Amino acid sequence: MRRAGAWGTAALLLGAILALAAPDVAFAHARLSSANPAPNAILTTAPTTITITFTESLDQSGSDIIVYNQEGKQVSIGKGKVDTSDAKKMTVQMHGVDSEGYSVVWRSKSLVDGDPFTGAYGFTVSKDATPSPGNTGGGSSGGASSGGGTPLWVTVLVGLLGLVVGAGGAIFLTRRSAT
Repeated sequence: MRRAGAWGTAALLLGAILALAAPDVAFAHARLSSANPAPNAILTTAPTTITITFTESLDQSGSDIIVYNQEGKQVSIGKGKVDTSDAKKMTVQMHGVDSEGYSVVWRSKSLVDGDPFTGAYGFTVSKDATPSPGNTGGGSSGGASSGGGTPLWVTVLVGLLGLVVGAGGAIFLTRRSAT
């Protein structure tokens, strides 16, 4: 009886430690980390290359970037290519004019766990605009990606539900072995 109770307690403690130490493990995907141009950037000239850096290394077979102009016409040239020297980075060439809005749609396949993930963001090109600060260089996603991940409260809720189920199982096993 005490042995089952000890195992139940150990399982609860292990579950709590894992839930607190690595809350995103169950939700691992290659998500957007930064982009050039950045989400919501305002540029004075159209870029010729879109570069996105992800949180995990990418599998080329399931990863791509497609760029569309404001009329919905594809302006990216070819398929997005994963950088051979940095598997977290993918680029695609594009052609556009200097007065349009653009949508960047990306699909990533994690080399770590094989999970696919999709997201999108936009940027604007206007000759008359003042470029937005920090958006002509490496650019950060700034949370503007629409593809984006699992909120912390969902991760915590799933962890707590796991703890409740584990506790219920431990109580059941303890009472069962007592009889």
